[in-house]
Amino acid sequence: MCRVRGTDVFVSIADDGIGIESDILDRIFDPFVQADRPLSGMSGLVLGLFLSKKLAELHGGSIEVKSGGTGKGSEFTLRLPYNEYKKPALENGAAIAEEESAVEVYEDRTPMKSNTILVVDDNEAAAESLRELLQIGGHVVHTAHDGRSALEIAKKIMPDVVLLDIGLPGMDGYDVARELRNSLGSRVSIIAITGYGQDEDKQKTKKAGFDHHLIKPVRYVLLQSILEKLVRA
Repeated sequence: MCRVRGTDVFVSIADDGIGIESDILDRIFDPFVQADRPLSGMSGLVLGLFLSKKLAELHGGSIEVKSGGTGKGSEFTLRLPYNEYKKPALENGAAIAEEESAVEVYEDRTPMKSNTILVVDDNEAAAESLRELLQIGGHVVHTAHDGRSALEIAKKIMPDVVLLDIGLPGMDGYDVARELRNSLGSRVSIIAITGYGQDEDKQKTKKAGFDHHLIKPVRYVLLQSILEKLVRA
């Protein structure tokens, strides 16, 4: 169903399917969240709804969900701002001056710096999902799925940030981090993204040259906060 209300357009999609459990309803748009009993054959990091929400917000909109619970279906509503396009009267001198002024402001604007990021993870679905997520944030993102290829790509792109899994086939993340430090020095920020979260694991990553240690599933708000600080730097 599609409707216009005031300055917004609303698109609602409803079904009578498996529904959403009440304890997960408030968190359904968070990254890496799924129900205790996911659909058969479901894989990946469950980022679809999170990405959809971010895309809606980038356009000034929002997404909401309603469900009566398990077996009672769901309804998702997308809201986007609706503004009727009106062509300016270019024959009017004031309109022309206003348009020229807008162009000057745009040309003088300094673009926000983005990071060149290398995501290294042998789980290809995880790496690609994270790549898409980071690209929405304006970063330039490359992926690698083993240590050797990660080092080769790093030499070509000279990344600002490397998001590095530890449990890689062949050459593990510790060895990759040491090689990156030897070749790129302190210009690169290396962030461990791993399932290993004990104190001794954090000590090992620090000793290998990592700057940060994040535990899977990574809280995107935390990763985003770290990257924003790097952008400002």
